Amino acid sequence: MQKNVSGSRRICSSNGTIYYPQMSPVIITLVSDGTRCLLARQEAFPSGMYSALAGFCDIGNQPFLISES
Repeated sequence: MQKNVSGSRRICSSNGTIYYPQMSPVIITLVSDGTRCLLARQEAFPSGMYSALAGFCDIGNQPFLISES
């Protein structure tokens, strides 16, 4: 198996078949009112550690934005 420079595909040296990595789209968002932001945490996080909201989505799904002006 030969790997190209960027690592985005592999080519089988015996039959030339090209293999591409599995895609796992994710969404990361920061919810803010301009002065504060909403963060989340897991029970397993060390004390004081928080993160932005994130999750996986299906290929072809379009993220949507709900905005209050």
